[in-house]
Amino acid sequence: MPSLNFTKFVDKVENGSKTQTIRAIRKRPIKVGDTLHLFTGQRHPGCRRLSPPEGVVCTAVNTINIMGDPFSLAIIAVDGRELNSSDTIDLALRDGFDSAGDFRRFFIGEKRETRFHGQLIRWKWWGEPIDAIDPSLWLTGSEADKDRSRSFMVKRMETTV
Repeated sequence: MPSLNFTKFVDKVENGSKTQTIRAIRKRPIKVGDTLHLFTGQRHPGCRRLSPPEGVVCTAVNTINIMGDPFSLAIIAVDGRELNSSDTIDLALRDGFDSAGDFRRFFIGEKRETRFHGQLIRWKWWGEPIDAIDPSLWLTGSEADKDRSRSFMVKRMETTV
């Protein structure tokens, strides 16, 4: 049961408008079906849970690569597929940023060339109807991966009802 700590976009995570995050790959990577626990202020006295006590369920995990420098546009690839500008804007907005420029500045910075390799992690709140698990949220991936995710979600939802 992995936990994720948020320092930015706390209000968006808490109100459910941010349902994805980009993180470095962990020693034990997050997988589809994992129960995630969302917090702010972990390891501090003011630690606060952002997700319900039962957590949220991970619905998709994609590899993400972000490359660039302060003088050029960032190149973003999800599962090896380079994103076009509209996909990049969509990714930035879903991740809580106000614009693709804010997203770029956060990951690339102002002073150095950056190469980031990590995971794009998406989740749904427990109790959301199956219809709310929108397959269009998967940017890439095989149909078998999507079917496996759908099958897992149906089984989990049936056991929680």
